[in-house]
Amino acid sequence: MRNAKQARIIAGLTVLVALLVLSVPSSAAGFGFLTRWGGTGTGDGQFGGSQGAEGIAVGAGGNIWVVDRGNARVQEFNPTGGFITKWGTFGPLDGQFNTPFGIAADSSGNLYVVDTSNFRVEKFSSAGAFIVAWGWGVDDGVAHFEKCISSCQAGLDGTGDGQFHSPTGVAVGAGGSVYVIGDGDERVQKFDANGGFLTKWGSQGTGDGQFNSGGPEGIAVDSAGNVYVTDVIADRVQKFTSTGTFLAKFGSSGTGDGQFKSPQGITVDAAGNVYVTDSDSTTNRVQKFGEPSNEPPPTGGGGGGSGGSTTAPPPGPTGQRAAAVKKCKKKKGRAKAKCLKKAKKLPV
Repeated sequence: MRNAKQARIIAGLTVLVALLVLSVPSSAAGFGFLTRWGGTGTGDGQFGGSQGAEGIAVGAGGNIWVVDRGNARVQEFNPTGGFITKWGTFGPLDGQFNTPFGIAADSSGNLYVVDTSNFRVEKFSSAGAFIVAWGWGVDDGVAHFEKCISSCQAGLDGTGDGQFHSPTGVAVGAGGSVYVIGDGDERVQKFDANGGFLTKWGSQGTGDGQFNSGGPEGIAVDSAGNVYVTDVIADRVQKFTSTGTFLAKFGSSGTGDGQFKSPQGITVDAAGNVYVTDSDSTTNRVQKFGEPSNEPPPTGGGGGGSGGSTTAPPPGPTGQRAAAVKKCKKKKGRAKAKCLKKAKKLPV
């Protein structure tokens, strides 16, 4: 499924950079293009082929870290795109990666990288020094949750507490808590800053606090510690407390204001406004949500990022789409990814 998402994620990378800029309150009348950098290759500042750039994070000082999935590394840039440093190589050892995906920075500048095909999360200093990895079997290969600070190995795929099944997204709360989501793993897992497992929530389904088959896509944490998760198949965003209590939801399937078709990336600014990338080829847009107003919502849905939703629950994939998704789950690899991509375009 990750390969099927590739075009959407790469296309959305520029959008996510824009979201990070928009998340800083400003009195400017508008925003325009500032700069760009990158290219295909293995050199400094380049990104690896069709798998290319994936996750992106910005530190308090403005430096930018980008996951270079194709070259199994992380690259650091200054705010104008100037190359600073890089770290990581392909492999299962300390500081190595196998298809890295998401990245997040905490308030101290530490970085958390989702090492997808090694089924683990790795923590680094802002300069790229390895600190710790966690997941099942990362230290001794035994099927239980553990942390590792040296001589680490790939984790074990699965759905146990603290275990990962194709992890893709990561976010850090103000208190240092780390939240991880995964492709095909319909839940959110919460860890402390050093990888200790704290709690989890979510299951497969269409109800409040559940996620449709294929798992959540994007995750973000606001200044109050609330967690926002995009539910890509259900075309909605769900909001939770830091411990997983369901608070609100917004969105429904469609192309109108407040509706979604494959919502992916998400971020929250200092004022509590929520920005969501709507990544289907028929939309390809960013939508901004804020506190509910006294005015009626736009036709087709919508809602408030930090307030309770008063819109009708978004429909789940209970018709053609659900049937197609069910068939896709029987496939594997690229065939499964292509199948799911087509299924998302079907009516609910």
